[in-house]
Amino acid sequence: MSRRAFFHVAVLCLAGVAGCSDAGPRETAAEAGPALASRTARGPVVARVDGVPLGLDDVRELAARLDLEPRDALRRLEDELLLLAESRRRGFGRAPTATERRQGAVRALLAAVEAEVPVPDLDEAQLRAAFEAGGDVEAPERRATQHVALLPPEEAATAGDADLAARRELGRGLLAELRAGSLAWDDLVRPLEASGGVGTVRGTRAQLRTLDAFHAGEATVPEAYRAAAFAGDTRAGVRPDVLEIDGVVLLLRVTDREPARRRDYAAFAESQRARAHAAATSRTLQSLVHERGVGRLELEEQELARLLASDGPFAALTAPPEAP
Repeated sequence: MSRRAFFHVAVLCLAGVAGCSDAGPRETAAEAGPALASRTARGPVVARVDGVPLGLDDVRELAARLDLEPRDALRRLEDELLLLAESRRRGFGRAPTATERRQGAVRALLAAVEAEVPVPDLDEAQLRAAFEAGGDVEAPERRATQHVALLPPEEAATAGDADLAARRELGRGLLAELRAGSLAWDDLVRPLEASGGVGTVRGTRAQLRTLDAFHAGEATVPEAYRAAAFAGDTRAGVRPDVLEIDGVVLLLRVTDREPARRRDYAAFAESQRARAHAAATSRTLQSLVHERGVGRLELEEQELARLLASDGPFAALTAPPEAP
């Protein structure tokens, strides 16, 4: 492969991983990392790339291995060294920072603690009772909705009694038409969709909104709205009653329904054991952190190394305190 072809392939490989953005000033090969800066040439120096030496034996070895002409082998080594410097500049292959080493050691400690903590024994009768009380539901039913809100006049600071009564009456009338089939939901919402979701319905200010699927206990959705969406009929369609929340009259339609996902007893019991194990592991870690008097991510590397090299992660809990 020619020098130009190799260089283009190498650049494309580098770009495929790192992208084409410029992350800062260009470093020389010698500045890119300790491994490059301390590189020793093998044999007499025949070239330098940003101060990093290449030796005659380096060239000979590559030429023999890839069946290249000596000059092509030298150019390839130069290109590789330049690309290696660029990859180091972009963060690939660099040595981990002190923070990353600490966090890696903490993760190793957490894994060791988790492996040491036994899985708690759970009472079979209690597990069965919990399963029969709704534990078979892995994910609750979810419903998506669309609603038309009949709003008070924009200039009114608060809705007056007469205005609210008029909007209730309009809502009940629209609902009757929808249920009788003389008005289609699509015909009701089409003008609002065309105006960006805000407009008027028979002279009354109105807003159209769509809510993605939510479950009956979704805290971000008003309780009355959830109750209306999940009341009675499990089929998608217009709810049978006009809804009123904080002076706003709503016509609510369920647009989609995702049935609850259920699981068998074995899967439920396994999930409960996993939760109990996680809770026991968390308590053990809290005890360890309290005993040592430091935060989990602030444990010093030497202390972590000592803990991990001991007979187990709990050795530090029973060991006598070290003399200051």
